[in-house]
Amino acid sequence: MAIPDLKCGVLPPHNGHRNGGPVRQTDLSPFPATTLELCQKFGTTPERRVILRGYLQMRARLSDLQIVNGFQWVDGHFLEDYEKRTRKSPDHIRVVTFCQPSQLISDPNYARLFQPLKKCSDTRATFHVEHSLIPLDWPAKDIIEATRFQSAMLSHSDNGVWKGYVRINLNTPQDDTAAVEHLAAKERA
Repeated sequence: MAIPDLKCGVLPPHNGHRNGGPVRQTDLSPFPATTLELCQKFGTTPERRVILRGYLQMRARLSDLQIVNGFQWVDGHFLEDYEKRTRKSPDHIRVVTFCQPSQLISDPNYARLFQPLKKCSDTRATFHVEHSLIPLDWPAKDIIEATRFQSAMLSHSDNGVWKGYVRINLNTPQDDTAAVEHLAAKERA
């Protein structure tokens, strides 16, 4: 399924059908996508392409740390018509990573690689990504509460509009390589 077009300046929360509401669970946000689709849809300006390159670098870092089993929710002002509403470019993308943790996280030899992923301010400074991590080995109650919080944060814009977001699987090296190549081609054009 392709990422839906923006409606009212945001990604819609669902693809409405009968009586304006969703009919199937697959009609609801988060919408499945690939990194290439994300870059094709939202890599429309040089500023946005810088953010997307940072996001792809962060995904590569997760892969280097063997954080490959899981998925990400992607959102923020980046998935809005932010430039039209504010007359400025977004400066980051919002990402929540749901994953099985890697044994490398506690390995001192990999501490340097993991450091920029520990704090949201560090991932934002390093990768232009406001990042949260939800390890899937947490107790179920904690996963549910963290998911509930993140869903509430992602599903509404800062001006109260209900909106959608996308879901991208981890460990998609071919898609990620194609996304990097797409961004490079856009820069050359």
